[in-house]
Amino acid sequence: MVTAVEPPSERRQAPADCIQLVIFRLAGERYAVEVRWVREIILPPDEVTILPQSPKYLKGLFNLRNEVLPLVDLGACLGLTENPRNDDARVILVEINEKTLGFLVGAVEAVSRVQRTRIGRPGIGLTSKREYITGLVQMDEDLVILLAPEKLPLEELFIADEGQPTAKPTQGIETL
Repeated sequence: MVTAVEPPSERRQAPADCIQLVIFRLAGERYAVEVRWVREIILPPDEVTILPQSPKYLKGLFNLRNEVLPLVDLGACLGLTENPRNDDARVILVEINEKTLGFLVGAVEAVSRVQRTRIGRPGIGLTSKREYITGLVQMDEDLVILLAPEKLPLEELFIADEGQPTAKPTQGIETL
């Protein structure tokens, strides 16, 4: 099952005083990202290629419609427990700096419109080291932690290619 999120050009714009959030679960808590970052929501891939010596949060690479994408365990990235692979698990495809990543989450609960005035500041206990937490939203009886995907500690995935040798196809096999 694939849950599509409308492309930005086709999305109905939320009123200026509202934002749309994709709400999901990690380690028993509720988190959210703004819809503007989300390309689509999919089931976890059946096959993932594990990369040696990669960060713990990088589960590997997977192929989605001939596009090779990194699969990031968002719980592990945030220092929480890793997400178990169960029937509720989903992958939220986000676009950051013109690159697409798959965030593995415990479950996706909803896409909701929230008034900006309902978003509180992170506050006590959330130091500047956690700049990826941009706010807290009271929903029902729970607090939802609003994340800024572009500020997540994923530097190792965004190392610039500048100065790196590029792979070139060989022109044949040399014989010795």
